Order: sequence, then C-alpha cells, then structure tokens
Amino acid sequence: SPDEEEEIAALVESRYGNRQWNFGRNPTCTMEVSCRFPVGTVTFHGDIKGSEIKSCSFSGDYLGLEDFGEISARLQGVEFSYSAIEKALKGIKLEAYFGTSNKEDILNFLTGRSKESWHL
Repeated sequence: SPDEEEEIAALVESRYGNRQWNFGRNPTCTMEVSCRFPVGTVTFHGDIKGSEIKSCSFSGDYLGLEDFGEISARLQGVEFSYSAIEKALKGIKLEAYFGTSNKEDILNFLTGRSKESWHL
C-alpha cells in the first residue's frame, strides 16, 4: 500500500541508506594498482583510512605531459569512492597525464575496479 511504501522509504533514509550501515567501519589499508595507458605504465599508491584517501602518489614507466602532483593533491582527503574521485578531478585535462581522455577507464583504475584488460 502507499502508506507502507512511505514507511519503508522513511526507514531506508533514516537507517539503512548510509555508508555506516552499508559498509561498516573501514579499516586502514594501502592499495597499489597498475595500468598500461598510452603514455606507459602508471601505478597508483593510496593510503586509505576510514574510506578517505589520506595520501597518494603515482609512479611507473610513463611519459606524461604533466606531473601527477596536482592529481595527488586533489585526491588527498577525498572519500575513496568513484563519484567523490570524479568530482575531485573535475576540470583537470586527464589526457595530459594518462594519454587518454576516457574518464571512466581512469576512474576505474583509481578505484581499483577490475577490468577485462587494463592495457588501454
């Protein structure tokens, strides 16, 4: 009934629709992912604590046009999620760093999401 649907929606919003309920406490972790981009192999190193990027850096065998320092600075303190990282990188010309402007591939790489082939 419509009344029950409203009750359910209110319950989801007040109790079940938050990160704490869905994901619990997130332990501190260090991640490292590598991917082959047109500029070469890029490795992302991230220290994640409580679902927040505390620090990060990039290394690898690549010939990008820009230093990854700007990206690292923008990601520090950002929630470790696809949407938050996407928002933090808004306005950056990603092609100058990765040799590709395919934002989805770059965000999947930065969030450690697997792909059939990481050789872009």
